[in-house]
Amino acid sequence: DGPGVEPANLARVFQQHYTTKAKGSGLGLSIVREMVRRVGGDITVRSEIGGETVFEVSLPLAAAPDPEHR
Repeated sequence: DGPGVEPANLARVFQQHYTTKAKGSGLGLSIVREMVRRVGGDITVRSEIGGETVFEVSLPLAAAPDPEHR
């Protein structure tokens, strides 16, 4: 429900302190990316101007617990 992300800005959305907002810190998406990567996942973004912006988070499946070590 927004304007989308300009192609020139799309490559920078995960950079620390990068923002297009007048009162933004530019930390939100960089923190999310760091958290996702720390657990072995990945986050990507795609956007259309005047259309949708989609953030996709992929996380690894947890290994099944070893029944002998419960």
